[in-house]
Amino acid sequence: MPPRPPSSRDGTLRRTRRTTVETVNVVVIGGAGFIGSHLVDRLLAEDHTVDVIDNLTVGSLANLAAARASGGALRIHHLDAASAEAATSIGTRSPDVIFQLALLPRHDSSPMAQAEAFLSALSTLEVARKHGVPKVVVAIPASAIYGSPSSKALPVKEGEPSQLEPAPQNPLANLWTNLLRLTSGPEIPLP
Repeated sequence: MPPRPPSSRDGTLRRTRRTTVETVNVVVIGGAGFIGSHLVDRLLAEDHTVDVIDNLTVGSLANLAAARASGGALRIHHLDAASAEAATSIGTRSPDVIFQLALLPRHDSSPMAQAEAFLSALSTLEVARKHGVPKVVVAIPASAIYGSPSSKALPVKEGEPSQLEPAPQNPLANLWTNLLRLTSGPEIPLP
């Protein structure tokens, strides 16, 4: 049976007992968003040190209410991920891992939003390289690579043929794949 989530139904964080895992210093970029705030809750419940970097254009401090009330090691920085201040903050914190969850704003696939996302990803990877961060987890929305299914195709079921195939002609998909190839090194095979 999978472990229960760290949040209880009333929105308060439930502490989990850990005996052999040491505390990890984590930066969550986009930590005030829906997915990011749940990740922050989980990390704090496992007694990790968490720094959230979020410009709050999509996310909200309300999403971090339970995390803020938990009394865990949480710091929130209202910064743009691509800014010099964010780079300095990451360098000062010396994280063990960076989660980059704020690349593409939902419902905005404009060329400008894509360009800003690309620059933010490059900035995050460069800061990680410069400060020797050993692990960076980058989350790219599946819709950026596969597109969105038509309403007639919903719900999409695993294992069934679907219209959601990677689109090699999608310039954004090619851009992300090439970025990951350039920054991942030869030890990580990519398509």
